Amino acid sequence: MPLSTAGWIILIVFIAFVISLNLSLVFASRNKHREGSWVDQINKSRDTLNHPWQAEDEQFSKLASKVDELKNRDHLEHE
Repeated sequence: MPLSTAGWIILIVFIAFVISLNLSLVFASRNKHREGSWVDQINKSRDTLNHPWQAEDEQFSKLASKVDELKNRDHLEHE
């Protein structure tokens, strides 16, 4: 069954779309993503959703280690 003119146009547009999609994926995979790109923003959002208090927990653990250090230093000075 032969294709009509509209059928050929649709087929050519579809093939051009598939080729351009593949080329854009190849070129995108060759280029590394830049800092601050949308991929980084999505990853940061995912990390925030998985660990919403991570920054505060890190600050509390730093504070706890400094308090322990001060306690040990104070304990050693009084001995």
